[in-house]
Amino acid sequence: MSIGTRDLAKVAFIAVFGTTIEYYDFILAGLAAALIWPTVYYPQVPPSLALFFSIVTFALGIAVRPIGAFMFGHFGDRLGRKFVMIWTLIIMGVGTLGIILTPGYTSIGILGGILIAIFRIVQGIGIGGQWGGAAVWVIEHAKNSKRRLSGRIS
Repeated sequence: MSIGTRDLAKVAFIAVFGTTIEYYDFILAGLAAALIWPTVYYPQVPPSLALFFSIVTFALGIAVRPIGAFMFGHFGDRLGRKFVMIWTLIIMGVGTLGIILTPGYTSIGILGGILIAIFRIVQGIGIGGQWGGAAVWVIEHAKNSKRRLSGRIS
C-alpha cells in the first residue's frame, strides 16, 4: 500500500516540528545550566564547583536518552508512533515546566538542585523517545519502505 506525497509531507512535518520543539527545550536547559543554575541552585559551593554540578545535572538528560528511546520504542510498536510522540511531547513539557517552577537554594535548599536533576531525567527520557519515534515514523511512511505496516498515518 502506497502513501501519498501529501501524507508523507504531513508525517515529516509533524516529526520535525515535534523534535524541534523538544530540542529547543533541551538546548535552553544547557544555556540555563551554564548561566543560571550555578548561582540559583548551588550558591553554597565555589563557583567552579557550582558550574560543574550544573553541567553534570544537564548531562543527566543526555545520559538517559537511550532509556527513553528503548521505552518509547516498545510502546510505539504496540500503541502507534503518533500516540507515543504526543506523550513524549507531554513528558518533555512536564520536565521543562518542573525546571521552570523549581525554587532556588534560598527557598528549599539542596532539594532545588535535586529536583532539577529529576526533571532533567524526565526531559531526557522524553527526548529519547521523541527522536527515535520520529525517525522510525518517517521511515515507516517512506515510499517502498519494507518497514511499512499499513496505509494509514498512525
